Amino acid sequence: MIETSVLIVGGGPVGLGLGLELSRHGVDSVIVERNTSTTDHPKSRGTTARTMEDFRTWGIEQEVRNGGVVGPDVIWACETITGRLVGTTQASPANIHSPCSKMTIAQDVVERALARAVANEPNVDLRRSHDFLRYEQDDEGVAGCAKDLQTGKEITVRAKFLIGCDGAGSRVRKAEGIELIGPEIAQMANYYYWADTSKLPQASLGVVFNVLPNDPTIAPARIAPSGPDNERWLWISSLAPGAEPLDDDELIRNVRGHWGIPDLEVRPINSLVWRMCAQIPERLRSGRVILAGDAAHRFPPAGGMGLNSGIQDVRNLGWKLAFALRGLAGEALLDTYGKERLQVAKSNNEWSLGNAHRLPQVEAVLRDRASSPAAIREALIEQSKHLNSEGQGYGVPYANGALVADSMPLPAHDHRIFWPSDAPGARFPHMWLDAEHKSSTLDWFARDMVLVCGPDARQWREAGEQIARESSHGLAVRVLPSMSGPFSFGRSGAALVRPDAVTAWRSSVEVSDHRATLLHVLDQVLGRSVS
Repeated sequence: MIETSVLIVGGGPVGLGLGLELSRHGVDSVIVERNTSTTDHPKSRGTTARTMEDFRTWGIEQEVRNGGVVGPDVIWACETITGRLVGTTQASPANIHSPCSKMTIAQDVVERALARAVANEPNVDLRRSHDFLRYEQDDEGVAGCAKDLQTGKEITVRAKFLIGCDGAGSRVRKAEGIELIGPEIAQMANYYYWADTSKLPQASLGVVFNVLPNDPTIAPARIAPSGPDNERWLWISSLAPGAEPLDDDELIRNVRGHWGIPDLEVRPINSLVWRMCAQIPERLRSGRVILAGDAAHRFPPAGGMGLNSGIQDVRNLGWKLAFALRGLAGEALLDTYGKERLQVAKSNNEWSLGNAHRLPQVEAVLRDRASSPAAIREALIEQSKHLNSEGQGYGVPYANGALVADSMPLPAHDHRIFWPSDAPGARFPHMWLDAEHKSSTLDWFARDMVLVCGPDARQWREAGEQIARESSHGLAVRVLPSMSGPFSFGRSGAALVRPDAVTAWRSSVEVSDHRATLLHVLDQVLGRSVS
């Protein structure tokens, strides 16, 4: 019997991220993962600026960024990659709302960075080559059983909570009888290959190549670079019902056709068959069992919101678990995880589904030789919505959850344009704190609830510092050096910001007792009893 605070089923990027997040809060966990190592397949390929902010908090941003794709944030439509260009989409605009920029980074790179970080965390016990079998939960916790695939022995892990991060076919989700709502759209095949393309200038011109060949024996393809070397590529293809993936010979023949180089050196690496779905669950929590990542939602990959949603799931869930386990919050706080993340899952699912439906419509126009220049231009403008999606990347503000709403409305959500706000439920605005642009307001948010005070908010600052000295509240205090940001609480006001950088409350009226008001707000946000 192994005792731990949190049992995490699944050691992909979401499970590893949760273990890392919990450890940063001083909470121990055991991760059980069937595979012997991190994935050897690119799978997902994009990280939003919001996700890169999470990686910055975890100390892995630069390592992840070093493994990113070199090409600009552009989709190329072409007959072959070295042949006639049909058109390109516009690059995403420069990011001014974050200390981080979005990146095209394959999942294998992300997993390796997370695994190295987890290996240095004493609070995380990662058990690879362990097949999760079953569990039982009671009022006090969960007992999970896993089989060591190398020795054949079974281990039992007793934990306060079990988190299912075990992917689209989640055993945990199925054991709890949680249904995924939405359609299965198509069966897909990923072909991952190496090709001698690093010296080709075309190889670094974009993050996706939409190849529409004239040769009817060559399959149309969406091809994406999967590393900075411009030699590893992912071909994403639909697969007819009952069809088998291409064998190596057919794969090589098609790849040479895509590049327009008959003697191109190509080496298949591996392939993956999967189902494209647009599904979200009815709930994310069942007692002491909670779902995150692909176990909780399955989006079409168009737009790359799957991994990003999973990472942001565990940034949301991690601090809430930690506060509940440390006695800083009531367990009612954990119910807000589902309220908040289901709002985001619904939005990301609908947006990704719209992208998936748009792709074949755009391709039909681009492939048709009779299409007018105006029609092609309009199709490419539509296609640019796929990558020019800053608003979707930063996420939908939470309308309810672990927050205290006020009378000022949330900014309207726009898929393309991000409107920063300090409204409760929104991600707190980024503002540089130094002339060198190395330190951001977002660097304040990691472990504590943070009271952010305006430059002249002496009474709020004193109240916060007094409460912070009382160790049972998990509060820190920071002061803005100026108000050169989209802040509505004023120089004498304040905002309470959660460890996941989401604003929980902001001052909007004058109060007579700042300490009592702040304590009352903390009780509301953290799900503690309020008299």
